[in-house]
Amino acid sequence: MIIGVAILGSISAFKTQHLVLTSPLKSFLAGNTNPGLPSAISTDAASTYKYGHANSLCRRSSMRPLAASISLNPSMDRLSHPVEPGMFALYIKQKAFNIWGLIYTLSCLVNAIAVLPFMILISWGIDLFCSEKTKKTRKLLDWTVHIWAKAVMLTTGANPRLYGVENLPPSNEAVIYVPNHTSFMDILTLSGFVPRPFKYLSKEEIVKIPVIGYAMKLAQHVFLKRNDLKNTLEVKDTVVQKLKDGNQMVLFGEGTRSKDGVLKTFKKGAFQMAKDADVRIVPVSIGNLHRWMPPSALMPLGAIRDVYIKIHPAIETKDAKVSDLRAMTWDAVNSGLPIYQQGIPSKRRQKNENQEISKE
Repeated sequence: MIIGVAILGSISAFKTQHLVLTSPLKSFLAGNTNPGLPSAISTDAASTYKYGHANSLCRRSSMRPLAASISLNPSMDRLSHPVEPGMFALYIKQKAFNIWGLIYTLSCLVNAIAVLPFMILISWGIDLFCSEKTKKTRKLLDWTVHIWAKAVMLTTGANPRLYGVENLPPSNEAVIYVPNHTSFMDILTLSGFVPRPFKYLSKEEIVKIPVIGYAMKLAQHVFLKRNDLKNTLEVKDTVVQKLKDGNQMVLFGEGTRSKDGVLKTFKKGAFQMAKDADVRIVPVSIGNLHRWMPPSALMPLGAIRDVYIKIHPAIETKDAKVSDLRAMTWDAVNSGLPIYQQGIPSKRRQKNENQEISKE
């Protein structure tokens, strides 16, 4: 009966919210066109939304008022709003759960159970027969996670587009990927459709997820306890060491999820760790994923569509200040997001850059 009610709720949500929109994505030319920009906006106006570096502060600071003054076309307007769960959705701890949530849950667990025995065998084989370097990277397990995540997404009908493949670093180069963050679906999306072996810095709660948490521990991902200073310092050292061992890491620059999908200010941790490990930073934009799993949802509320991943050129960290790395990475990530997900720089950054401009 519960499943039946959830199905009715899902059908209602699907009829009112589901949209397969490909024209904005088709118009996305890597590095030139933002898939979130309405076609009615002129090239000059569009450039206002593209963040540059220090000397373009006047454009950045005016972005939000300009965005508010432009009416999005109907397709874009729909993409900017979260999917509704449907009137018959269930609520668990005040979070919506419908049939699509059940489908994603089952897909995650069934696929995880299918690959877990292989991950255990691979882990044993690495520990018994492989070199110390291989034991420290365990990339075969990371590739197994890639297969698992892709299977989960494809079996639920999700197939995000990947742009900027030419900007991906070699698989054997240690780097930090810095994407925007809106929900745990970011992990499935990146792991499934970015063809590289990497590990995540994730919150400790993920370890408690049945099967999935154990699989991530086998691959030796890094887990952070929130509001624990001692653990934070230990995690920083662990991430730096993993990078020096040759691992690729994913660190979400905002440090937490954006509740409305709009890019927030980046914390400095990822950039300090990149400096300490002397590795490059690869900015990543994930567009249109936020609407499928808003904070009010326990799991995705519909069949995920219109999602894309944009890989930006890597940023060198040698001889660069942490503040500059943070600003350049934020600018890159922001430039690849749809207009309704683009943020504005922090007030502190605007103040500092205004001071620099006034000195000139």
